[in-house]
Amino acid sequence: MGRRKWDKGNNIAFRGISMIEEMKVVIAFIFEKLGKREVSPSEFYLCLSMDMRWCSVAQAKQFMSRALEYGLLKKKNSNIEPAFSIDDVSIPFGFKPSVELFGDSREDENLLSKVSKLSDVPEEKLLGEIESIEKEKNVLRDVAILLYAHKQGIDISRYINDVFISIKSEA
Repeated sequence: MGRRKWDKGNNIAFRGISMIEEMKVVIAFIFEKLGKREVSPSEFYLCLSMDMRWCSVAQAKQFMSRALEYGLLKKKNSNIEPAFSIDDVSIPFGFKPSVELFGDSREDENLLSKVSKLSDVPEEKLLGEIESIEKEKNVLRDVAILLYAHKQGIDISRYINDVFISIKSEA
């Protein structure tokens, strides 16, 4: 592994990137930290949770599963490796991933809670509106939540891929 050129840019500005790009930075960071091109799944999720203390073990396992689903990680025998060149990823100095990255936006309640907070509408009232959209448009709950949020001007770009994958896995 070559010497990493750390981006000394403002880490707050980094928050404007997509969830997939942030996941790539996390993956590159972990592989750089471990100093290997491939690692066992347990090495990966334990580094995320126990070494870095960025999330719980369960959240780290979930992150790893999503990264495999999205094609950011790939299996190689019993190990995993990045599906992209980690040398091409710029890691901001003092990088720490956003808390949302380790949440599960595939859970109705979690996505509903986020949209409730962002729209300042109580979950109970929001649920009624979401159910109306579900029936009117004949869509799944996650899609209805995204439609509502988009209609309210809330940036939903971070959640679209998770919802898409969730729907695809249910089909």
